[in-house]
Amino acid sequence: MNKNMISADEASLLFGKLISESTPVTALFISATGVRVLLSGFVDSVSSLNGVVVSVTRPPSKGAGFISVPLSARNCDFSYCDRRELPAGMEEVAAKVGDTVLLIRFFDPLETLALTFKL
Repeated sequence: MNKNMISADEASLLFGKLISESTPVTALFISATGVRVLLSGFVDSVSSLNGVVVSVTRPPSKGAGFISVPLSARNCDFSYCDRRELPAGMEEVAAKVGDTVLLIRFFDPLETLALTFKL
């Protein structure tokens, strides 16, 4: 097991902290086909219906942009690490906001969501 891996319960607590404190984040989503989405904003919500929602403003309906990444029924793991420990090719997200990363890796299909922030 990777020393930076955290449980889904620990990730849920971290999401709760990011939401309740309105912590600015930069989200980088990389799809299985290579599509990359980079968005600076706030974690608005995490639910089984909408997944992880990062929006430019809170609530998302008042802003110009948001991303929603489904979590329900997807095989994934969570890592909590320093930006220096990011996988190759993800450095761009680390330069935007903060020095801490919550990384979600999905396995089928292979996709990644990285949230960078300062606590």
